[in-house]
Amino acid sequence: MASAEGGPASSPAITPIAYRPNAEQNVVRIWQNSALGIDKLTSTDTGADVVTETQLDLRAGRVLDTVKKMNSASKYEIKLPNGVAGIRGTCYDLWANGLFRIGNGSGVISIIGADNQPNTKVVPGGYEFDPGTGQLNPLPQSVINSLNKLETQSRVVSAPQMTTFTADRTVHHVSHHHGHHGGDGQGDGGGPNSLQVSK
Repeated sequence: MASAEGGPASSPAITPIAYRPNAEQNVVRIWQNSALGIDKLTSTDTGADVVTETQLDLRAGRVLDTVKKMNSASKYEIKLPNGVAGIRGTCYDLWANGLFRIGNGSGVISIIGADNQPNTKVVPGGYEFDPGTGQLNPLPQSVINSLNKLETQSRVVSAPQMTTFTADRTVHHVSHHHGHHGGDGQGDGGGPNSLQVSK
């Protein structure tokens, strides 16, 4: 194909596609040997605010998440094999057995005990729920610092940045003939139904 001046035609214009992530996003870190299901992820713009609903299912292992601040109508829950945990804008560390640590903010956990009765606790920042004892314990300062550091790092990673994608318009011609153009496609051992990609 030639241009109007007689030279080769220029390649088609490339239109970049840009993606800019939000500054505040929920970040989920899944530890090895873990199984996490996503039951529900919804976001509804009511006009006055955005209401989100997140339901995760931690079947095994451990997750460490950072959850952005939510309005009172939004929900963030994690199902466990023997209970459920609810989050309200925080950095948390949660095991499938119910061990639940809060860096800051707060959470609620409800675990079915050996007596088949639910044990529900509000877990404030700087505390953990121990499923073995059913009690709250203060976290060591080193653990609190580690959780808060992870939350800060996740905010930095999620800062707005422009990522540009370029569309690939490479064309590969596909012929039903094997190894040559024209003919009946049978002279070289290839049948009429064989496909060949020619470049």
